[in-house]
Amino acid sequence: MIIGIVGQVSQVRDSRIPRPSDCGNGKTNLMVSMAYHQFRTRGRKVITNFHTKYPGSDNWNCTWSEFMTAQEIFEHFLDPEYDDALVCISELSGILHSAARSSKTIQWVDNNLNQRRKAGHDLIWDAQRWMSNDKILRDKTDYIYVPVKFHCVYDIRTQNWIPTTQCPKDICDEKHLILVWQDFPAPDPEDALTPIKILHAWEIGELYDTKERITDQTLHAPA
Repeated sequence: MIIGIVGQVSQVRDSRIPRPSDCGNGKTNLMVSMAYHQFRTRGRKVITNFHTKYPGSDNWNCTWSEFMTAQEIFEHFLDPEYDDALVCISELSGILHSAARSSKTIQWVDNNLNQRRKAGHDLIWDAQRWMSNDKILRDKTDYIYVPVKFHCVYDIRTQNWIPTTQCPKDICDEKHLILVWQDFPAPDPEDALTPIKILHAWEIGELYDTKERITDQTLHAPA
């Protein structure tokens, strides 16, 4: 399975999904939430191109995922030791930019994405805009999720955090909920307006470096 997490699906606004901010809308937060759940409930091996840690810990060397660059992931994730792994790649659109790649690299990436199913891999990727991703990736993506960041308040009566206003900022000191909509496959009409999940962003933020910059270069086929 390949899951894409995007800030914008197209240039045309989907009226059932609030328009996200241009950045900082919870894409990696959602990815980490999904990956950590797989690690904790299934003991699944997780590979990420960003650094993670256990909640409440400052030890980045003892963690729940294995760090690799995107180049290393594509070179090694078909190795037998990574069978059934969950692969998470952030900012994949820039890493997989077709304009900077040769036909040899395009074929190499396409073959790896096809072969990963036989190894039992799942891939979760995030990028700001759906259409900025290479057609190879768009054609193979099975699910598309759109997260949107909201300010929230605590409701004493229900003892729950309640979303209030959408947050337009990349960096904001307030507490946030991440509301997640499924864009593809399209949900049933009666479910279309309802988020499929709501995340406590501050709790998921304890599991990774929220300020880390992804510095991966464009992929290239091994010589």
